[in-house]
Amino acid sequence: MDATLFSDVKEASYLSTKKTYRYRPIIRYMYEQKRIFNTEVLPNEIFNYLIQYPQFGDYTMEELFADLNALVKSNNLTEIPDNTEVEGIEEFKRNRRLFVLTDFTFEIEKMLTSFEKNFHRIGTSLEPTLPEKLYNALHRLRDFSRRKNMDKEDLVFLNEVWEDMFDKFLKLDNNASMYLSHINAEKLEVIMAQPDAFIVFKDEFVAYLTNFIIGLKKNAPYIEQILRDIEDPGFTVLKKYLIQFQRTIPKTEVIPDSDFEMAYDEIWLGVTHWFISIDEKESKVRQLERRTNSSIVSVTKLAQQAAERQFYTRNRKTDYLHLAKMVHQQNDLEEAGELFSFLFGFDNIKHFKTNGKETDSTKYTIWDCQPEEVDITYRAKQPTDKQTKRSLKVPAMGEEALQRKRMLEAQRDYEDKEIKKLLDCNYLALRELGTVESFIRNAILTWINKGMLSKMQDSNICEGRTEHGVKFKLAQVSDDIIELHSPDGILKLPDYEFTFSEVK
Repeated sequence: MDATLFSDVKEASYLSTKKTYRYRPIIRYMYEQKRIFNTEVLPNEIFNYLIQYPQFGDYTMEELFADLNALVKSNNLTEIPDNTEVEGIEEFKRNRRLFVLTDFTFEIEKMLTSFEKNFHRIGTSLEPTLPEKLYNALHRLRDFSRRKNMDKEDLVFLNEVWEDMFDKFLKLDNNASMYLSHINAEKLEVIMAQPDAFIVFKDEFVAYLTNFIIGLKKNAPYIEQILRDIEDPGFTVLKKYLIQFQRTIPKTEVIPDSDFEMAYDEIWLGVTHWFISIDEKESKVRQLERRTNSSIVSVTKLAQQAAERQFYTRNRKTDYLHLAKMVHQQNDLEEAGELFSFLFGFDNIKHFKTNGKETDSTKYTIWDCQPEEVDITYRAKQPTDKQTKRSLKVPAMGEEALQRKRMLEAQRDYEDKEIKKLLDCNYLALRELGTVESFIRNAILTWINKGMLSKMQDSNICEGRTEHGVKFKLAQVSDDIIELHSPDGILKLPDYEFTFSEVK
């Protein structure tokens, strides 16, 4: 094992320090400048860039030089001094100190920017033609593995084919893994929970993944067969010619053939394991198919939930009018009842809760699963004799309370009897009533109130129903104000007449 694995990475320390909020903007600016070939950067350029942002509103030149010196010590920057024609220390600091981003730090920033872009982007594509392009590249490699001799031009072409094959394979592996990692992330559910855009995205997503899986399934068996055909001794031949090509390239240091051989073996082993299962380890192409199918099911469920939420919140008036027309068009009441039961189900139906289906796979329905036995034994405890006696025990009532209860019942019977006498007359004119008891007056006021609540516009006749179920009509026969006498006072009210008809 390499000894460097046991030591700290000094160049990555700027990512997690107390001054990371200052170091990272400096390094990112240096990275962007190096990308546009402005390799050597002056401190003034860095300072003018930073003070544009409110986070560096009180940032000074002295703080910048302190940060630059710290980054130089951590091997993130390299200082290139220029001592020619220096008029003073300040000019030396501002205009004669150049800083260059180290290659190691450049690769760190390159990796970070790549992660940042891919983390916020859902559109990484599963190109449907990648498996076919990879198959074509492997097919050409198989042809080279069967050749016995190659000249210099053939070696160049072989290396181009190998690089093309490896490039297609990297795209297939990276794009597939990255896209499915986004699909499996919880943040995708939040992004796709928008009701307006979710249904459209779901259809495009399912169609796109389906097309990719079709292309992968179509080419995967042929790719697997070609890989088996190229296996030893075919790959040994390819490796020998590829190493010969590497020897033709001038290099600053001598690299042994074993290093090249190890690199080619690792690449070939990765490509082979991607398409061919080894022992109990499932191939990457099988994993990709399984995870893709699972993602399609998950997104479809999310789409169904979004559609149900939208369905519950919309106006159902049009739907119910359409159902009412369907019921109305039936020939008789029996057919209408049957249709109603199909539409809305049965009333007061009993439901049994079970553990659900054995699997969430869309290939199976509830009818394909084994039935589940449910124990419906009544488990309520039987009441004991003591509990039964306690529940049947009637609290004792005193003599005074019992006498009061009898008086109230007798008064209630008397009031009902007197009110029924009025109702049996079928006609009641309030002006003809003499002195009436207060409960009769209260009953008359209640009937007048019920009648006035149902009064039709432009009509002097009101209708209502008494608490005994007798239907009545109330009419004002004149504009006179009459008096209704009771033992507790006189009530003045309009000249009303009641006409009682039927009993409900």
